Amino acid sequence: MRKFRTLDEFEEEYFCKHPEEIDNYLTEIFQEYSEDSDSGALLASLRVVARVRGISEIAEQIGMTRRGLQKALSNNGNPRLENINSIMKALGYFLTPTTTNQSSRGESNISQKLVPARVPTPGKILSRELEARGWTQKDLAEIMGRPVQIINEIIRGSKQITPETAIELSQALGTSPEFWTNLEAKYRLHLVGKEKKEQDIARKSRLYTIAPISELIKNKWIQAADSIDDLERQVCNFFGVSSLDETLKLDVNFRCYQHQEPETTSRIAWVKRVENLAKQQTVASFQCKKLETAIPEILACAKQVESIVQIPKLLADLGIHFLIVPHLSKTYLDGAAFYLNSNPVIALTLRYDRIDSFWFTLLHELAHIVLGHQGTYLDNLDALEKNDEETEANAKAAEWLINSQTLNEFIIRSKKIFSRKVIEEFAQNQNRHPGIILGRLHYDKLVPHKNLRLLLVRVSQILSDSTDNFCDSKLDIQQTAEVPTNHDD
Repeated sequence: MRKFRTLDEFEEEYFCKHPEEIDNYLTEIFQEYSEDSDSGALLASLRVVARVRGISEIAEQIGMTRRGLQKALSNNGNPRLENINSIMKALGYFLTPTTTNQSSRGESNISQKLVPARVPTPGKILSRELEARGWTQKDLAEIMGRPVQIINEIIRGSKQITPETAIELSQALGTSPEFWTNLEAKYRLHLVGKEKKEQDIARKSRLYTIAPISELIKNKWIQAADSIDDLERQVCNFFGVSSLDETLKLDVNFRCYQHQEPETTSRIAWVKRVENLAKQQTVASFQCKKLETAIPEILACAKQVESIVQIPKLLADLGIHFLIVPHLSKTYLDGAAFYLNSNPVIALTLRYDRIDSFWFTLLHELAHIVLGHQGTYLDNLDALEKNDEETEANAKAAEWLINSQTLNEFIIRSKKIFSRKVIEEFAQNQNRHPGIILGRLHYDKLVPHKNLRLLLVRVSQILSDSTDNFCDSKLDIQQTAEVPTNHDD
């Protein structure tokens, strides 16, 4: 192993003239340290680099005196890890872990080289050379027979060092032409890498503006990717476009805005997921009149929670796509209704995994279709848009579930005292699950929301076959208590 404890002035002078070799030098001495743990050799080598870069300048950056830094890097020095880290940062490097390959005993392989945190311009090195000689830019210009402006542009970094200029600099400063061409090439490669990184950051920023990328990955709608090209390709495929410069094409009629809020982008992504899944389904041809006639058959499944399992097939036979896709963050959706080609699509989120919420949301979306409402309806039933169509769909769904006149008679007859037994007897008479009746009484504030909640059974397990495959991460699916089928108890 090469030892650097007693480097003479020649070695220091060499790195002053060839700073482009310092990266490889540091990589070598850290690799050697990983093998033999010779801290004295490591400190001696760092001392050489520190002298080349300027002891006083580095000491000032890390808040030490020049003497203190020299002592820390002496043969007897014992600096703490944070001191070494500060010194390396001042030298322009980061300490980062790398993997080792220990396939054979005693073998160690450093997989990465040290990467400079910053790369000096060739002009910076040239400026230091002039300062060391006590020359001005004008002096060098006269020596080389070049205009002062050329020298100034090289020092500022606005003009590249050509091979011809490299030869002239080597003759004027006693270096090799390769020294200057290597500095220039290394600096330009650094700029290209920096520009690419900035472009990648800008592209990724745009992706996160267009879509909720983290949730798309979490929900497995797209896959995590190290490459920005791969991530962008997946997003394009998800939205069905060849380039992000295209306008997002949704087969549904969804109101989109050029400057979208996070909630809007999440809603668009949710709708696109529903659309993509609906395209994989096969359903019968659709006739609105046939759907309206089939509403009693659909409501026959509202008596027992287990009967809900029949809903997807009933709707498919009527020409309606039915899906459950849990809502994304900040969207607060309960359901949606829109058309895919000539067939309706109904999607529920089960944001409230309760039998009353399921049935009212389903019937609200069906009402949009039966009433001939066109376009896309993304419904948050806690805060519906105030328009005639939403009001009409609400009224239709409520009437389908429980006849208003019959409900009023029940309320009067019960004298607004609603025990579990009273609710279950009325539900049995109406062929409805008691949780549906309780939900309506909760909504009308005739029963406190905290009362009798055991009747509000979950439905998610029953509809698992119709639920998007990421449901486990979004729905609180738990084993529900056994649901009684005999409501006379």
